[in-house]
Amino acid sequence: MDPLQYVNQLEAVSPSHGSFATIADFFAVAFNVMFGIGVSLSIVGIILAGIKFVTSRSDIKATAQAKNALTYSIVAFLLVIGGYTIYKIILGLLGAQANI
Repeated sequence: MDPLQYVNQLEAVSPSHGSFATIADFFAVAFNVMFGIGVSLSIVGIILAGIKFVTSRSDIKATAQAKNALTYSIVAFLLVIGGYTIYKIILGLLGAQANI
């Protein structure tokens, strides 16, 4: 996997004057950015909730807060992955191609 895949994709769809060739190109890039931000934030949330859980020791209130934070972070991650799955299914049904 090319680490510069998304940078190359941005260069491919945005001409030198900064606009996109089509509205579909704009939404493809916007979705890539939102997907990346969503996954990143949910993973950071999972890590922080795990740290909070480990450092809560035997404090019942802190442990409950850490469990809630972990639950919400996992739900957020699953929602982002679910959104990506729905996006790919719709593209497949429409016969469109996306370079994500």
